[in-house]
Amino acid sequence: MHLLRRLQSTVSTASGILLLVGLVAFGSYAYFCWRNTWTMPGGADSSGYFNLARCLERGEIHAPARPIEGLPPRALPSFAYVPLGFQPDHNGATMTPTYPLGVPAAFLAGAKCFGWFYGPDLVLWLHTLAGVWFTYALARQAGAQTAGAMIAATALAVSPLYLNFALQAMSDVPALTWAAGALWLAGRRTKTSAALAGLAFGFAVLVRPSNALLLPALVVALGWSWRRLLAFGLGGLPMGVAFLGFNRAAYGSPFVTGYGDIGSLMRWAHVPITSAHYGRWLPVLLSPLVVLVLAWPWLMRSGRRAAIVHALAAAPLLVFYAFYYHTHETWWYLRFVLPVFPSLIVLATLGGERLVAKIPSLAARGVLAAACLAIVVANGVAWSAHFGVRSAGRNERIYPAAVALARNLPANAVLVAMQTSGALFYGTDRIVVRWDTLEGAWPRIRDAARAAGRPIYAVFFEFEVKEAFVDDKTPGDWEKLHQQQDFSIWRLRTEPAPAR
Repeated sequence: MHLLRRLQSTVSTASGILLLVGLVAFGSYAYFCWRNTWTMPGGADSSGYFNLARCLERGEIHAPARPIEGLPPRALPSFAYVPLGFQPDHNGATMTPTYPLGVPAAFLAGAKCFGWFYGPDLVLWLHTLAGVWFTYALARQAGAQTAGAMIAATALAVSPLYLNFALQAMSDVPALTWAAGALWLAGRRTKTSAALAGLAFGFAVLVRPSNALLLPALVVALGWSWRRLLAFGLGGLPMGVAFLGFNRAAYGSPFVTGYGDIGSLMRWAHVPITSAHYGRWLPVLLSPLVVLVLAWPWLMRSGRRAAIVHALAAAPLLVFYAFYYHTHETWWYLRFVLPVFPSLIVLATLGGERLVAKIPSLAARGVLAAACLAIVVANGVAWSAHFGVRSAGRNERIYPAAVALARNLPANAVLVAMQTSGALFYGTDRIVVRWDTLEGAWPRIRDAARAAGRPIYAVFFEFEVKEAFVDDKTPGDWEKLHQQQDFSIWRLRTEPAPAR
């Protein structure tokens, strides 16, 4: 009864009612995300995470290649037996996943606790909810009112970009969540929170190495206390050791990642194009209210530390990816800068509150806040529907469907694939050949498989059929066996064995 009286007393206030409404909305959002989250090995990224998680489960980093008898990897182009999400090792006998350690390790931890069917889903779902909560907490920490912080959290929650990558096995939402968590912990300015901030920052870098660019913002957030800075360093030390040790074991150097040398993709010429892309799409992905970040110079007059911290959190990543070739190619490639979204939202929220504070009428302020919330929600819902975001995770089910059919093919089959190659490598023990990397080696592969008594099948998405068959990458007498959604399975009809 005492708890009930306290609850009634709390909700009797306007702020209590607001918080209660927020909790109900958050619970509904959590239910929506859980129903629509599907984490499974699919394309390059998701299959790469799952394949590395499987390697880690075996206590390994490298996976053995699966060659056709009499045709070792060194006799072919280097990627012929290498599925998406891997890169070949120098010895030719093994290959290494190209993706960082963070998400695969998290998926493995979830699988150990809850099994492979539910564990990765739960891991991604918790990251999604935590990202929204940290955005609210960062806004409150920066001085925003409860209503403003709730609008800030909503802006992230309904962002079509955030939702698109919250519902499928990608690293973008975990990268945001750990970065936002590190910023919030650093802002609490205690030795314990500083150590936890170091741990969170270290894991953020394990998820995505470019999150290292958050370091200046974290140093400012911690304040100039050597004790807190030391605690931060000690907290991040285990993650740093894991990062460097993994790179050393996987790629031969502590300072080399699976992404390799991206210098050729970084150009000054990309900056104006990407800057225009930011201007075009950020108001779509974060609602038009994101333009309130332009009030940043005004924020420097009051709330200076929060303005500096979040500007330092956003600017380095935005600038870095402005040079990157792929950032401007499509709207969803802004996922690379997703970790800066909480800081952009916080800055816009603070700017909006400074403007609203000029209005003397409390009722008018409330109406304006409600209008801002409506704009944020309407924008997010409309664009998410436009992009079909709700189906982002469900659409990935096409990959396990392809794998399930491939498992019914002969046990000694050679599978020719590209888009499904990582999922097939994870879900079957068949030999997988990448048709897009053969460089004229197809006749040798075909003849070696025939000599070994291995039938050849192809698992293709529709866009692959033209390139692989029509463009003569894998010529032969192919028979379509099955068509399902956007993929099909083909069999190479038996021909006489080559003369010896």
